[in-house]
Amino acid sequence: MLATFRSLGVFPDFLIFHQYPQNGGGESDAGLLQSSSAWKGYATTFRTQLNDYLGSAAASTVELVITENNNVAFSPGKQSTSLVNGLYRADSLGALLYTEFNALYWWDLRNGQETNNNAASLYGWRQYGDYGIMSPANDKYPTFYTSKLFSKFATGGDTVVDAFSGNPLVSVY
Repeated sequence: MLATFRSLGVFPDFLIFHQYPQNGGGESDAGLLQSSSAWKGYATTFRTQLNDYLGSAAASTVELVITENNNVAFSPGKQSTSLVNGLYRADSLGALLYTEFNALYWWDLRNGQETNNNAASLYGWRQYGDYGIMSPANDKYPTFYTSKLFSKFATGGDTVVDAFSGNPLVSVY
């Protein structure tokens, strides 16, 4: 498609990316917490593809944005309403500071409860999943509170500094 765009002299304004790092029924808390480390690689891959197919001048004007993100693409289980998903969301925002992605949109505000993967190996007490950050009855999940914290995380003019953790399940920013 990008080669066709180039041959027609048509160039996109942005590249959108939907990322759900796990499949419903196959969730792993450790796997989800480690998956946010992939954002830098995705940004590099997309930029390389844009440069290869559009040329670096045209590609440099294409913005990278993530317009859908959550823990699974289908059949959400209890991990989606647990603290682990809230930590994944917060970690993803921190990881994006080291990339050229300019937006991270969470899927979804409200969705609906589903009884899918409620394995004992997953953290959490709710015996249902939900893509939303709030339930249909306005119960707030950890991903809701992560959203509230974003406004306190950084402000204009702040600088990203390198920080390190010795635990692969804990990121620091």
